[in-house]
Amino acid sequence: METDRASRTAVMVRQGRAAAHGRLAEGRFADPVALELLRADERVAVRHVRDGAPPKGWGERVAYETVGATAEVMVPRTVAIDDAVRARPAPQLVIVGAVLDDRAWRLPEPADVEVFEVDHPASQRDERGRVAGLEPLARSVRFVPVDFTRERLDTALASAGHRPETATTWIREGVVPYLSRADVTATVEAIVGRSAPGSCLVVN
Repeated sequence: METDRASRTAVMVRQGRAAAHGRLAEGRFADPVALELLRADERVAVRHVRDGAPPKGWGERVAYETVGATAEVMVPRTVAIDDAVRARPAPQLVIVGAVLDDRAWRLPEPADVEVFEVDHPASQRDERGRVAGLEPLARSVRFVPVDFTRERLDTALASAGHRPETATTWIREGVVPYLSRADVTATVEAIVGRSAPGSCLVVN
């Protein structure tokens, strides 16, 4: 990653959740924060989907269809992960590959939880700008910048104040398909080494 912008995939996930909010799986899914994490140009396709008004231009129509399809996928994925977090509450929540994840600002359950958001430094600089002014529902949110090609997850978490003797819920959402087997193995080993009894790993 060379720019201080969230990845296109991360933005698309937020667009899908913003488009689905209040429209799909009402009573099971809600993400009122997703739209607030999007810039003006990123909201255009979301507005078209929410209005049910396919644009005529080819480029805008592709964006419209992509965001609409993403919304359909993101709803069950988000609900499943949120349910897993609620089912196994822990004093610490670590989100690995967290760029633009809004659970610390959206879910009421982590009110007494320390949330650690782990991602590439450039992605986190972008996220910090987007969440500026938003008040988290979690007790605390700690940004943990990690370049996995150069740095160790366990070392970075230790420096950020993560306590290995305390139970942790770990989330890896939508990240694993982009990593090598060696990267996945190294991350899982770090997670195991910092997981007290009662910890839980949620992987998509």
